[in-house]
Amino acid sequence: MKKSKKQLYWVLQFLGWSLFSIVNLAGKFFFGEKLTRSDITLTIFVTLLGIAFSHIIRWVYKHFKWHKQDLRLIIHKVAITAVITAIINLFVLYFFVSMCPQTVHKSFNLIGVYQIILRFSIVYFAWGVLYFTVYFFTNFKKAEIINLQNKAQMTEIHLNKLKSQLNPHFMFNAMNVIRALIDEDKDKAKEGITQLSNILRQTLNVNQKKLISIEEELEIVNDYLSLEKLRFEERLNWK
Repeated sequence: MKKSKKQLYWVLQFLGWSLFSIVNLAGKFFFGEKLTRSDITLTIFVTLLGIAFSHIIRWVYKHFKWHKQDLRLIIHKVAITAVITAIINLFVLYFFVSMCPQTVHKSFNLIGVYQIILRFSIVYFAWGVLYFTVYFFTNFKKAEIINLQNKAQMTEIHLNKLKSQLNPHFMFNAMNVIRALIDEDKDKAKEGITQLSNILRQTLNVNQKKLISIEEELEIVNDYLSLEKLRFEERLNWK
């Protein structure tokens, strides 16, 4: 799973920055500029540079755990980081151009420098916003799944607790006794059903309370012993 996510990340990095570079080339062609080999060389370098710098930005995000900070603070930091990265990007780009005389120099005038910084600042800021949008969306889904799993686990624990409290053998024995009394003594059978329903109700309600009174506890014990009295008759005495 992690390997597939890593591969998807690099594929999207390459496609995204390639698209950015292609749009720049298309813009030059659209405005009537003749594309040269140096333009293509510079475009390839800009693509590789964008991939490298955006990956470094991602490392900064993860290393300093920006995802745990307030959203407004994250946006401010992403914006500042985008501007700083754009400036560094400009210097690296200028160094590359100066080392390669055949590449284009006309962008490196005062207006061109501001345009480059602004353009890359917007791109790196958009990249950061997109990164955190994907991060929070995927982790929200993970948190939702974990929350549902925890709820299911708590429900299972609650059901197991109820099973242990209800004591299935006692329930079956009590119901068999009540069924036998329906023909012999209807009043005792009705009393047994009332006592059994009281025990069930108290057992279900006890999980919703942190504390129960002694009177409630004694009522449950009394109903339990009364049902057992129906079963064992004169063999059981507690009063």
